[in-house]
Amino acid sequence: MERHGPESVAFYGSGQWTVNEGYAAVKFMKVGLGSDNVEANARLCMASAVTGFMSSFGGDEPMGCYDDIEYADTFFLWGSNMAEMHPVLFSRILDRRQKHPHVRLVDLSTVTTRTSEFADIHALFAPQTDLAIANAMAHVIVKEGLINEDFLAKHVVFKRGLEQIGYGVKDSGRVWRLPGSRLGQLPTFCGQAPEDLV
Repeated sequence: MERHGPESVAFYGSGQWTVNEGYAAVKFMKVGLGSDNVEANARLCMASAVTGFMSSFGGDEPMGCYDDIEYADTFFLWGSNMAEMHPVLFSRILDRRQKHPHVRLVDLSTVTTRTSEFADIHALFAPQTDLAIANAMAHVIVKEGLINEDFLAKHVVFKRGLEQIGYGVKDSGRVWRLPGSRLGQLPTFCGQAPEDLV
């Protein structure tokens, strides 16, 4: 700062910080250091998320609501260390599972986390293979008839993309980091549950 001034420093905060933590960070940067370079993950994260939500679902927020937690039979956590990043919501999932033994938790991630310790199925996958896994799982779910045809007819519009990307995973060894592919197990596990929450 002595050489380049207060505008040479920036603060990138968490999307999970409290109002008080955010207030303290802004005061520290603006009053303490004289810099306006304060940003939080919440805005940068949602800038891309809202674009995806709007183009995919026509709304600027995720589908479902917190009340769905009390009704779900399968919780499919994809790339989310919910145990540490959203501990209050995660405690609701664990409470649901404790009260209803049939409830299952699937953790699909690139690293083992605290969330993985609670999962009934924990599947490690290689980074940047999400789309291949999603396509392959969708293929298995449709092929094995694990879909709600009535719901699809009423609520879903299918469009063919510009590129033929196939079903994703031909060589599961390049995707999964665990011995043996769990690809066939995951879509069946999720597709057979009466109420899934992803």
